[in-house]
Amino acid sequence: MDVLGTAVLVHGTWGHPSDWAWVTPFLQERSVEVRAVDLPSHRVPGASLVDDAEHVRHVAAECRAPVALVGWSYGGRVITAAGQGADPRTTALVYVSTIPEQLGGVNDTAWIYENPRIHVLPGDRHVLDTREWLEEDGMLTFPEAVRAALRDPPRRPVPFTIETDPVPAIAWQDLPTTILIGTDDGFASPEDQRQAAATFPSTTIVEGDHLLIFRQPAVVADVITTALEDLRHHTDDHPH
Repeated sequence: MDVLGTAVLVHGTWGHPSDWAWVTPFLQERSVEVRAVDLPSHRVPGASLVDDAEHVRHVAAECRAPVALVGWSYGGRVITAAGQGADPRTTALVYVSTIPEQLGGVNDTAWIYENPRIHVLPGDRHVLDTREWLEEDGMLTFPEAVRAALRDPPRRPVPFTIETDPVPAIAWQDLPTTILIGTDDGFASPEDQRQAAATFPSTTIVEGDHLLIFRQPAVVADVITTALEDLRHHTDDHPH
């Protein structure tokens, strides 16, 4: 079967490329190649949102076209910037559990200080205490395989600046954009979701929380696959 394209998967705050482990097999079954990136801000001291975006841009330039940049949570900030000025093979954006930000947008970080599961560290960094977090009621419903993977390796510290640095570019103005979000996502109010659906027709709202890549990986893969299929149909209808 022909390869449909490539999904460049971008993890969220504190995350790992392995967070996409449950989505990846469903994509591969649908003839989608996968590249899960490891963001510099999570492994290189001093790295920023701009560094993350540049890294994703570089990875995408090496992939088989067409390429969809897929961002979960903080990964959405990254693909918003990375898609601007990317190699022409990058032709779509998919936001999972996040809504595209405006140019210059910054995120409030007060909730980080208020959450007892998040530890503020020296050097203006913070990290989620995964072991405590996994004992919360909602997290106890994770399949054991997911719980084990989230427990080890643990979440990684990140600088506050990845949320407070202004978004330097907005690729969603120029690239086809798809959104998948859960009704109970604590980072997107019902009004935010309604506005997103009005702005971006390819918005899917499902019953679920912020953790769709762990809880509903097949649904996530379906949305990504549809975005790539739409690119192929557009190319077939408008050959160069």
